Amino acid sequence: MKGRRARRTAFLLLAAGAAAAASAADAPGGAVPLPRIFPRQAEVTVEAAGLSRLRLPAGVLSACRPDLSDLRLFDVAGREVPFLLDTGRPAGARLEAVRRLAAAPLEAARAEDKRASGPPLRRETITVAAPPREAAGGAWDLIAAVRAPEFVARVRIEALDAHGAATTILDGASLFRLGGARPEAKDRLPLPETAAPRLRLTFESASPAWLQPALTFESARVLERGGTVAVPLQALSRRQGEGRTVLELDRPRGVVPDLLRLATTTTAFDRVVEVWDGGQGGSGGRLGSARLFRVGAPAASGSEEIPLAPARGDRLRVEIDDGDSPPLDEPAFEALVRQPSIVFSAPAGTAVLRFGGGRAHPPRYDLAGLLPPAAGVVTGDRAEAEARLFDPATVRNASLGPLRDNPDYDGAPALAFAMHPGAEIDRALFHHVRPLTVSAAPEGLSRLTLPPEDLSVLKEDGSDLRVVDHEGRQWPYLLEREAWMHDESDV
Repeated sequence: MKGRRARRTAFLLLAAGAAAAASAADAPGGAVPLPRIFPRQAEVTVEAAGLSRLRLPAGVLSACRPDLSDLRLFDVAGREVPFLLDTGRPAGARLEAVRRLAAAPLEAARAEDKRASGPPLRRETITVAAPPREAAGGAWDLIAAVRAPEFVARVRIEALDAHGAATTILDGASLFRLGGARPEAKDRLPLPETAAPRLRLTFESASPAWLQPALTFESARVLERGGTVAVPLQALSRRQGEGRTVLELDRPRGVVPDLLRLATTTTAFDRVVEVWDGGQGGSGGRLGSARLFRVGAPAASGSEEIPLAPARGDRLRVEIDDGDSPPLDEPAFEALVRQPSIVFSAPAGTAVLRFGGGRAHPPRYDLAGLLPPAAGVVTGDRAEAEARLFDPATVRNASLGPLRDNPDYDGAPALAFAMHPGAEIDRALFHHVRPLTVSAAPEGLSRLTLPPEDLSVLKEDGSDLRVVDHEGRQWPYLLEREAWMHDESDV
């Protein structure tokens, strides 16, 4: 048969459940106010007016979506407080905020000392304004850009007070550029801290031409973006056989671990451990593998952490290669995740963090534009602003109170407006029936993947499919075809 078309994957059916319709019928009409769509909340204590940083604990992460889109901050009047969400820095990533200032000469002078043998000694003296003391990181480097392909210079730096009195703060340092088979160069010097308003820089060299250095001050600061938080993962099942131990771990949706840490009372072991992405939404692929070992009691020498790729499923499958050794005693796992935090501006006092539920879209606050990249270097005025976000003198730590239920939470399904039956159908038009059991769902949605035997009797477009209750009334659904395969060959 020419042009035969075959389905490669099953339809995915989403239906508003009749079992939940009774509770939805009484749901209030109209949009639910934003503070009422989050099932959990906690009080936030703000120490002082201005910028504050609140680190989010494991209990908040476990209740939220992975992107923390269902998290908001409100003031005492119930108004939404914008914030910057800092998701932390990946392991090994380094972020630097670099500030550069051109050192324009205020005064300049040259002198040359003739010598009996060798080239003359050239001396270049340049007076510049000192860089500000409040630099991010608290330290400056002096960078001298010299065009000569090769040179060697001795440097002296003097601090000049308001009356012009000089104090030597650096002497005998050298800058150079050497060619040859093993070229070397040094064009910067650490600048000693000083409160003087001006600096006098003297460069001495025997170069055949004047150095004419272009001077720049540079300050670099490594931005610390929080640590990690350990979240214990519940073991849903555990089985042993054929030299392997397999555990199914529950992964809260807001916990996307960078590392998985093993805990066991076994004092000496050496096992290969693999972690797979499983459960609903999982890819089935391997997230990580490592050889874990320990010699001695817990916290002794060894390696007990597995780096992981981002997980998508709600379970992690862990496979431990035991070989002929007995299984590990009391194995347990912790997810190590970057501890996110929010930075916000609020007056001293209290605020309320509300979170969870998975009903909110990611907010579009303008403060998000100030978030530094995960790794690399940021420069200029933005580097100074971003560095302040990590300065304890600028940003105070806010504290989070006990996590509790939101008393104003509206748990009515989001699709309550659609959870009403339609017209009755003529049952005689359909020659196949499959009973369904629909459990109560928080949002009134149920998911069903149709088996191949049902797909084989349906029309190509699925138009002869209905979801009905016991009274023959139709219920709305969304029919999703994941993929198709076309075979145009002759059979």
